[in-house]
Amino acid sequence: MLDEDEFFSEHGIRSLSKKHKDEPWGMDVHGQRYEVNYWPGDSKSGMFGGNSNWRGPIWLATNFLLIESLQRFYQYYGDELQVECPTGSGDYMNLVAVAEEIQHRIIHIFGRDMQGRRATNGGNPKLDHDPHFRDYVWFYEFFHADDGRGLGASHQTGWSGLVAYHILQSGVSCRLPKTPRTPRSTANHYFDETIDSQSEFGDDNRSAFSMMSAYDRNTLGDISPDAL
Repeated sequence: MLDEDEFFSEHGIRSLSKKHKDEPWGMDVHGQRYEVNYWPGDSKSGMFGGNSNWRGPIWLATNFLLIESLQRFYQYYGDELQVECPTGSGDYMNLVAVAEEIQHRIIHIFGRDMQGRRATNGGNPKLDHDPHFRDYVWFYEFFHADDGRGLGASHQTGWSGLVAYHILQSGVSCRLPKTPRTPRSTANHYFDETIDSQSEFGDDNRSAFSMMSAYDRNTLGDISPDAL
């Protein structure tokens, strides 16, 4: 569930694993092949009016139930149960912290990023930046699992309005969209190399971050412990 190549999206929990994009689930019935593929946005079929909530998109109703379940399980397991979140990140946390991380990702659908864009607007410049429109947030029926843009009915304040509950519970600790959460993810987000690894300077034992430029030396002068 917490694998970003399966259910865990930047915008919440997908309703179907992304794995099924390349590996659709299928079965044969009376010689006819039926398959379920990962569709992160609108349905590719007219079945159910083109609705594909359960084929991959972010659906706030199911995310809400999942978050509440994690919070309840935490009341039993406490801090004794730690899980890796996201899978493969090396970051471990208790279940209530996992629930909060999912809440933050859902909030990011509606929140502005550092460029003032809301994922739910799907890159629409008028809705993102026009002062007459940018603060009017639409509550779509479901959301694209890969980019967060709103889909379906555009005034579905019902289950999509549940984001207000997530803001109430975890909004104070929520970071900006597309920004790192932990020291490890911060390093991966901002830096291309690891401290004390081989660098473009050709020195096997020193990193570019540990190299002082000639400008630095001329400006700072002698910064040895004795001089200081």
